[in-house]
Amino acid sequence: MASSRSKIAAVIVAIIIIVVVIAAVVYTMVPPSPSGPAKPSVTITSPQNGATITGTNVTITVSVSNFQLVNKLGQANVSGEGHLHYFKDVLPPTNCTAPAITTPGTYVPTINTSYTWTNVTPGTHMFSVQLENNNHFPVCPIVEAFVNVTVSTSGPPTPPGQSVSISLEAHNIEYVNATTGAKVSTITVPAGANVTVLFTNDDPGIPHNFAVYTSSAATTSIFVGTVITGVSSATYHFTAPSTAGTYFFRCDIHPTIMFGNFVVT
Repeated sequence: MASSRSKIAAVIVAIIIIVVVIAAVVYTMVPPSPSGPAKPSVTITSPQNGATITGTNVTITVSVSNFQLVNKLGQANVSGEGHLHYFKDVLPPTNCTAPAITTPGTYVPTINTSYTWTNVTPGTHMFSVQLENNNHFPVCPIVEAFVNVTVSTSGPPTPPGQSVSISLEAHNIEYVNATTGAKVSTITVPAGANVTVLFTNDDPGIPHNFAVYTSSAATTSIFVGTVITGVSSATYHFTAPSTAGTYFFRCDIHPTIMFGNFVVT
């Protein structure tokens, strides 16, 4: 009787060993399921939510992960790349089948990870940023970030500068003088001038804007105008740099075609 029990126990142990070995072999043959690519993200690093800012300029700085910012605004989509839309006091559009465009003056498309909103009125404002595909449609699922900021003008007022008005037109995908029709490759203004750009987009169905940067690298903006689709017009206001020098202007949609020197004297 004892001998029979020992044989049964030995058989059970052998079966357990075989099952363990088979399980180990199967585990090594079947690779673990891939977790998939990391999801893109965007975070507003400055200012902090609830911050109070003195003055009329608000600079939004962001951090982008798992997404490549490329200067292909308006071009064909490529997965994993695109640009940013900054928004002020509006909710970013969430329709994945239409451009993330709001009313003029409330959004700016750019590849830069910071943007300065100028002439912001005192009070509480909502600022946001959203990842966009090359064709300005939102990345889906939606990737965006928000902050609420209070703007105060309790600091000393800035002395007014000289006022300068510029009439500029986009025609056949180039900047021209709105009066003479001559191509514009240089714009000259006094240092610290209050600049008004009367901008007309005369290209039907084509988006354009006017933007000024510290250099042709276009990594640091002085002013970025809202994109408008022709035929339409917009009026841009900004303050020229207080330091004399040669800066750079361009259309952010057609940066390799529409550009020139912005000279401050």
